[in-house]
Amino acid sequence: MKTAYFSPFVSAYRFVLVLLFVLPLHAQQELFVSGRVLDSLSHKPLESCAVGFYNDKNQVVNGAVTDAKGYFELSLPPGRYRMVLDFIGYEKKEIPVLIRQNNQFLGTFLLSVSATELSEVE
Repeated sequence: MKTAYFSPFVSAYRFVLVLLFVLPLHAQQELFVSGRVLDSLSHKPLESCAVGFYNDKNQVVNGAVTDAKGYFELSLPPGRYRMVLDFIGYEKKEIPVLIRQNNQFLGTFLLSVSATELSEVE
Protein backbone atom coordinates (compact mmCIF):
# COMPACT_ATOMS: atom_id res chain seq x y z
CA MET A 1 0.00 0.00 0.00
CA LYS A 2 1.32 3.43 -0.94
CA THR A 3 1.51 6.19 1.61
CA ALA A 4 1.01 9.77 0.60
CA TYR A 5 4.08 11.89 1.08
CA PHE A 6 3.88 15.67 1.12
CA SER A 7 7.12 17.53 1.12
CA PRO A 8 7.36 20.86 2.96
CA PHE A 9 7.53 22.51 -0.46
CA VAL A 10 4.17 21.10 -1.54
CA SER A 11 2.58 22.12 1.77
CA ALA A 12 3.96 25.65 1.46
CA TYR A 13 2.76 25.84 -2.13
CA ARG A 14 -0.77 24.85 -1.12
CA PHE A 15 -0.72 27.36 1.72
CA VAL A 16 0.25 30.16 -0.68
CA LEU A 17 -2.51 29.14 -3.11
CA VAL A 18 -5.09 29.26 -0.32
CA LEU A 19 -3.86 32.72 0.70
CA LEU A 20 -4.12 33.98 -2.88
CA PHE A 21 -7.78 33.03 -2.94
CA VAL A 22 -8.66 34.18 0.59
CA LEU A 23 -6.83 37.53 0.78
CA PRO A 24 -8.82 39.26 -1.97
CA LEU A 25 -11.96 38.53 0.04
CA HIS A 26 -10.55 40.64 2.87
CA ALA A 27 -9.17 43.41 0.66
CA GLN A 28 -10.67 46.86 0.94
CA GLN A 29 -13.57 47.44 -1.42
CA GLU A 30 -12.78 49.41 -4.56
CA LEU A 31 -15.40 51.85 -5.82
CA PHE A 32 -15.78 53.02 -9.41
CA VAL A 33 -15.76 56.78 -9.91
CA SER A 34 -16.00 58.86 -13.07
CA GLY A 35 -16.07 62.42 -14.28
CA ARG A 36 -15.61 64.65 -17.29
CA VAL A 37 -13.10 67.37 -18.21
CA LEU A 38 -13.93 70.20 -20.63
CA ASP A 39 -12.36 73.40 -21.92
CA SER A 40 -13.76 76.31 -19.88
CA LEU A 41 -14.41 78.55 -22.92
CA SER A 42 -15.51 76.24 -25.72
CA HIS A 43 -16.86 73.44 -23.48
CA LYS A 44 -15.19 70.95 -25.81
CA PRO A 45 -13.89 67.73 -24.24
CA LEU A 46 -10.20 67.57 -23.34
CA GLU A 47 -8.85 64.25 -24.60
CA SER A 48 -5.82 62.76 -22.80
CA CYS A 49 -6.10 64.99 -19.72
CA ALA A 50 -4.26 63.39 -16.78
CA VAL A 51 -6.44 62.75 -13.72
CA GLY A 52 -4.66 61.74 -10.52
CA PHE A 53 -5.93 60.94 -7.03
CA TYR A 54 -3.60 61.58 -4.09
CA ASN A 55 -4.01 60.54 -0.45
CA ASP A 56 -3.21 62.69 2.60
CA LYS A 57 0.46 61.59 2.38
CA ASN A 58 0.65 63.06 -1.15
CA GLN A 59 1.02 59.58 -2.66
CA VAL A 60 -0.69 58.68 -5.93
CA VAL A 61 -3.46 56.17 -5.24
CA ASN A 62 -4.72 55.84 -8.82
CA GLY A 63 -4.86 57.78 -12.04
CA ALA A 64 -6.46 57.82 -15.47
CA VAL A 65 -6.49 59.70 -18.76
CA THR A 66 -9.65 61.15 -20.30
CA ASP A 67 -11.08 59.62 -23.46
CA ALA A 68 -12.06 61.43 -26.69
CA LYS A 69 -15.27 62.71 -25.05
CA GLY A 70 -13.44 63.98 -21.97
CA TYR A 71 -14.61 61.20 -19.64
CA PHE A 72 -12.48 59.30 -17.15
CA GLU A 73 -13.27 56.27 -15.00
CA LEU A 74 -11.22 54.45 -12.39
CA SER A 75 -11.50 52.57 -9.11
CA LEU A 76 -10.51 53.78 -5.64
CA PRO A 77 -10.97 52.65 -2.05
CA PRO A 78 -13.48 54.81 -0.14
CA GLY A 79 -11.94 57.92 1.42
CA ARG A 80 -10.82 61.51 1.00
CA TYR A 81 -8.52 62.41 -1.88
CA ARG A 82 -7.02 65.35 -3.70
CA MET A 83 -7.92 65.07 -7.37
CA VAL A 84 -5.44 66.71 -9.75
CA LEU A 85 -6.38 67.53 -13.35
CA ASP A 86 -3.40 68.33 -15.57
CA PHE A 87 -3.34 69.01 -19.30
CA ILE A 88 -0.67 70.70 -21.44
CA GLY A 89 -1.56 74.31 -22.20
CA TYR A 90 -4.11 74.49 -19.36
CA GLU A 91 -3.90 75.50 -15.72
CA LYS A 92 -3.59 72.59 -13.33
CA LYS A 93 -6.63 72.15 -11.10
CA GLU A 94 -6.67 70.50 -7.64
CA ILE A 95 -9.98 69.54 -6.03
CA PRO A 96 -10.67 67.77 -2.72
CA VAL A 97 -13.08 64.85 -3.21
CA LEU A 98 -14.80 62.33 -0.97
CA ILE A 99 -15.32 58.85 -2.42
CA ARG A 100 -18.05 56.98 -0.54
CA GLN A 101 -20.31 55.20 -3.01
CA ASN A 102 -19.92 52.98 -6.06
CA ASN A 103 -20.46 54.41 -9.56
CA GLN A 104 -20.03 57.93 -8.22
CA PHE A 105 -19.99 60.64 -10.91
CA LEU A 106 -17.75 63.39 -9.55
CA GLY A 107 -18.98 66.00 -12.01
CA THR A 108 -17.85 67.99 -15.01
CA PHE A 109 -14.67 69.99 -14.51
CA LEU A 110 -13.64 73.00 -16.58
CA LEU A 111 -9.98 73.77 -17.24
CA SER A 112 -8.81 77.24 -18.26
CA VAL A 113 -6.17 77.88 -20.89
CA SER A 114 -2.84 78.79 -19.31
CA ALA A 115 -1.74 82.35 -20.05
CA THR A 116 1.99 81.76 -20.21
CA GLU A 117 4.01 84.45 -21.92
CA LEU A 118 7.02 83.33 -23.89
CA SER A 119 10.14 85.42 -24.06
CA GLU A 120 11.47 86.44 -27.45
CA VAL A 121 14.24 84.52 -29.14
CA GLU A 122 17.50 86.39 -29.52
